[in-house]
Amino acid sequence: MKLLSHLLAVIGLGLSGCSAGLSQRAENSDGFLDFLFVQPRNELPITVERISSSGGTVETAHVRVYGREAYVTGLIGRGVHDPVIGSHIDVEVINARGKVVQSQVDTFLPTQIPSGRRGNAYSRYTTRLLAIPPPGSSLRVTFHNDSRSNCAFAASAVSF
Repeated sequence: MKLLSHLLAVIGLGLSGCSAGLSQRAENSDGFLDFLFVQPRNELPITVERISSSGGTVETAHVRVYGREAYVTGLIGRGVHDPVIGSHIDVEVINARGKVVQSQVDTFLPTQIPSGRRGNAYSRYTTRLLAIPPPGSSLRVTFHNDSRSNCAFAASAVSF
């Protein structure tokens, strides 16, 4: 009986250690891919410009490489006003000469940015880039407080 209680205690400690590791990974993550993949973060050393508006703030933005694919991940926080339904982010990759070489429009989840009264005060976004940004590139992530259908940027998104 004593052996069984010791065995259950060891299993319980092991499980709590696993869940603690999982919760720690979730707390340190700013995008779904970081949480999902256990592999190390392969963050590109790239200059990031974050542009916010009154409806929301771009809290973080990172370019990470997983295998042969690049992703932009980050957090969106609440602005001083409630965001418009359909708010989104514009992601631009700018080469060393200042030319936009990729631009995409994407959403964040949850689409209604949490108020923070129940813990999490952020929405998360993950955008897959069409190509790994070339050396010397920079990234611009803009919170656009308007629906995608009213977004001139969405209509003119480019990719090379």
